[in-house]
Amino acid sequence: MAKRIWRLKSNVMKWLLWPAVVWLGGCSGIGGEAADLPILDTRWLLVSFSDATGAHEVPTDPIPFLEVAEEWLSFDNGCNETYANAQVDAERFNIEMVIMRGTACERISAAATELERTMDDAIVNWSTYTIVGDELIIPFEGGEARFSRAIPANAFDLRGFPLLQREPVKPDYLGEEIIRGRLIQEDGCLRLPIPDYYFESGFLLVWPAIYAVGFDADGVAVFNLQTTERVAGVGDEVVISGGHIDEEIDPLLHDDLLRLPSLPAGCAGPYWIMSDILSLEE
Repeated sequence: MAKRIWRLKSNVMKWLLWPAVVWLGGCSGIGGEAADLPILDTRWLLVSFSDATGAHEVPTDPIPFLEVAEEWLSFDNGCNETYANAQVDAERFNIEMVIMRGTACERISAAATELERTMDDAIVNWSTYTIVGDELIIPFEGGEARFSRAIPANAFDLRGFPLLQREPVKPDYLGEEIIRGRLIQEDGCLRLPIPDYYFESGFLLVWPAIYAVGFDADGVAVFNLQTTERVAGVGDEVVISGGHIDEEIDPLLHDDLLRLPSLPAGCAGPYWIMSDILSLEE
């Protein structure tokens, strides 16, 4: 029997909004072409974090991440979100307000809980950043946060988790088909082989932004950020809706669809642009 995994939070699990943690001075001299900044409109996965108390364990169920837009940034630990009103310039943040958005989570590690408040305290002190290759480095008084645009090194050799923009530009011909198969990892990317389907190699999956990648006791896993549930892992049988595009549409994928990040070498199409996922019970 199919069990529907993707669902919105129920009314019982509403967001709680804490008061603003801090207001910083109203510096309005932020300039530059914000739309051209490489830090914007992508997801940065946490690699390391230290503060005055020392280095903190980085949870991987899922991997916490930072998202940055022109007027805000948010840090998600897999359960709760720290949101900041902020202006972003080349190599500078102007943090105006930081709030914590929380909810009770059915599944969250001790490391993620411990990281939550310490990261909140750090974000209010962020003022500068540096991008070196795929790495984002944010120093602050007493510590440093490092993020990666790519999947951090891991014991399972996962290298890619292509992610859609929150409001992706979809081709007009992209339909709402259904496919079923067993999730595999090949060449560092997650694929879904489909027996007797037109594409013998199966599809490279491109995930909606409500999903995050991580690792648990069973290996590579995918988590739903709205429900905090693990939805699938390598070896699981799944049913996925969406539609496919062929290898020839690489520029469209990179320019209009993808949020995290460009596809690693070896992770070729055809691509399946996902709408929803169902996990099958035995």
